[in-house]
Amino acid sequence: MDSVQIHPTGFVDPKDRGAVYKFLAAEALRGEGGILLSADGKRFVNEMERRDVASDAIMKLPRAKDKGLGDGVRQWDVTLLLDPGAAEATGTHLGFYLFKDLMQKKKVKDLPPAMIEAVDRYATAVAAGVDPDFGRQSFGSWRLPAGEANREEEVAVGTVTPVTHFTMGGVAFNTKAQVLGRKGGEGEGGGVLEPIQGLWAAGEITGGIHGDNRLGGSSLLECAIFGRIAGAGAALNV
Repeated sequence: MDSVQIHPTGFVDPKDRGAVYKFLAAEALRGEGGILLSADGKRFVNEMERRDVASDAIMKLPRAKDKGLGDGVRQWDVTLLLDPGAAEATGTHLGFYLFKDLMQKKKVKDLPPAMIEAVDRYATAVAAGVDPDFGRQSFGSWRLPAGEANREEEVAVGTVTPVTHFTMGGVAFNTKAQVLGRKGGEGEGGGVLEPIQGLWAAGEITGGIHGDNRLGGSSLLECAIFGRIAGAGAALNV
């Protein structure tokens, strides 16, 4: 249970900011060019960094301090911003988030001055193909230019915060999807791991596949592969 993955971007619902469960803001939103802005309107991380790196960068920022959040809630107010190119590229993803009011569209000119400055600086970096601030190398479908030419353009914005996402730890198992137990030895970690007869497992309940930081898109693949193996093994022993 010490290997829990924190995803950097879960949407903060403006209608229920303190909700315990949050919709995931998929990596595709950043992959297609989206940027993350702090409460003071500045970029603070390479948005294409690993989940743990991006999450750590957010959690170094000042926390949100809404009265309705409660003293025990750890939440941050980070703006996820997509330009028209990134918005179009994310298609139905963005459509759903807009429908749920988790993102809204605004003209660039209506953003806070610091955000406009950050958008212009990032747009300049995209045009040059070099991000001097955080070393981002992939800019997705971003096409918004810098300067006055972008002021009437619409961008999509939403508030995000790190959220608990996945547990890499779990029961030990082998390539046959058999759950392993310790036999012999004394104390924690003693003995030898051997299959427990008649017990198989697949999916997030298992541990050892993903190390300390699962890569995006691999959890369902794990379920499909080891689910089939576990099912076949169980069927042979009925």
